[in-house]
Amino acid sequence: MTSELVAQLFDEFVDAHASGGRPEVREFLLRAGPESEELGHLIDRYLEVAPIEEPDEETVVALNARLEHLTPLTAARRRLPLKVDDLVERLRELLGLDESSRPRLRVAYQALEAEQLDPAGVNDRVWDALRSILGLDPRRLALREATGFAAPVYLRARDFQAAEPALAVPPSAHDQPDEVDFLFRGRHLK
Repeated sequence: MTSELVAQLFDEFVDAHASGGRPEVREFLLRAGPESEELGHLIDRYLEVAPIEEPDEETVVALNARLEHLTPLTAARRRLPLKVDDLVERLRELLGLDESSRPRLRVAYQALEAEQLDPAGVNDRVWDALRSILGLDPRRLALREATGFAAPVYLRARDFQAAEPALAVPPSAHDQPDEVDFLFRGRHLK
């Protein structure tokens, strides 16, 4: 006989899954405490018969990126195929930035693509421009929502194949934050 707690948690899980959510099994098992084994069996049986939904484009790109040892944004760019310089030029145009900002924009974009930049600091204008270039939701890729598993926001560049090498930024460009800094790190600048 199933306990009231297990029945309640199982119903929550099924409702979340059936409504298109991606409930975290581990969270439900932790909430079940000593009754986690019983809940686990119910969830296993449910998932065996639950309808399988087609993954969205972001999920496919993110999972393929993982298999190829790339960051999801790198995989999204390469699937088009676009070189970093081509993407940066289109990004510069969409953001309405001056030609002189191209080297700093390239460095900032590559930091974002290599997951060396906190995506929470990136301005919505950048996400919108990237969405129009890549044809999918780059924020979901950067935040790992598309993959259905937790991942750190920051990963080391050596964990992935390098994209094209970044251009050096003149030291004087770092003296004062400019528009590129505000677009890519705005929420973190004081």
